Amino acid sequence: MTNFKMTDKIKLWLLILTILTIGGLTFAGVYWAVMRLKHWTLLLLVIYGGCYGFTEWGARRWPRKVMKIVKSIVSVPIAIVYVLAKLMQPFMAIFGTYFFVALFAFGVPALILKGGTRLEWWTPKPETVLFIMLAWGSVLCSTYPVTKWIIKHSPLKDTGNHEYEKHREQLAYYLIHPSNIIFFIYLLYFVFLVISGYRHIQCNAYLLSESFDIAILKAFLVFIAYTNMWVKAKNTEIDAKELLQKISRLFVHDR
Repeated sequence: MTNFKMTDKIKLWLLILTILTIGGLTFAGVYWAVMRLKHWTLLLLVIYGGCYGFTEWGARRWPRKVMKIVKSIVSVPIAIVYVLAKLMQPFMAIFGTYFFVALFAFGVPALILKGGTRLEWWTPKPETVLFIMLAWGSVLCSTYPVTKWIIKHSPLKDTGNHEYEKHREQLAYYLIHPSNIIFFIYLLYFVFLVISGYRHIQCNAYLLSESFDIAILKAFLVFIAYTNMWVKAKNTEIDAKELLQKISRLFVHDR
């Protein structure tokens, strides 16, 4: 291992991966503990709050060394929670960014379709709902003004109360850059195509069902067409000002 040389880029990515892994495992552990305790969590918080308040009152009432030691011991859980929160913060910022973007981009079309179905405006098939939700959601995720608006109206926005909120919002804007979002969407579709293609060829079976697999594939084709359209749009040779000038010349009468 000492003879193994890594580039600075690999070292940085390993450091980032380590930070995110620690944060993810910490978040998973806290979530597991809360779900394991369930209703006991609130009771424990109430009991601990009472004990902490009593030690604070006792330390002011009897400012002795013993009470200070007791207060320090009782304050240990708060210090642990503070450390855990700091460890989870990078993971929660990154996970929260993509979570809120995906929740809005895919959730809003699903709610609209669900509302239309309940009001009996339209009764689409489940496969149609999946196709529209994936196609429309993928397009929204890769549209930068939309994703910026989502972050601006999410819990990740900078409220001006703390310094770290500004950096968290800047991190979110960096993560939702269209090139990053498009890469992740392509990656997810790639994984789906690999798994579903293997099952279809090897087992003559579908990953979900024939109609659902086709709906996902068609949504992917829509996303490919959309991203390619924007790439080609940058290379178009039509300028609005020049086009308007040429159109206006059509109204000039002969002399």
